[in-house]
Amino acid sequence: MFYAISKHPHIWNTKLNLFVALSPVTRIDHTTADLFKFGAKFSDKIKSTLNFFHVYELFGQQQDGITKLTCKVLPDFCKAAESFFVTQDPILDDSNRF
Repeated sequence: MFYAISKHPHIWNTKLNLFVALSPVTRIDHTTADLFKFGAKFSDKIKSTLNFFHVYELFGQQQDGITKLTCKVLPDFCKAAESFFVTQDPILDDSNRF
């Protein structure tokens, strides 16, 4: 978006009255979650694979519906999967939000 605004201000200045950009909500420098460690180790391969299949969004609205349905039908599977996403530290993770 920054690029589009800077290259074509005559277009975007008439269409936007406010643009808010957010930074990352967390840092994972010292994570203990296995899934994030795995993702960091193979991030280049994961990125190229997702680009090859034209996957540009993870955990979007479709994924949210699929996750809710899966966890309703297979709650034990979701509890097992939870260990990949959270650090098991109640100070850092809110399992209810997960």
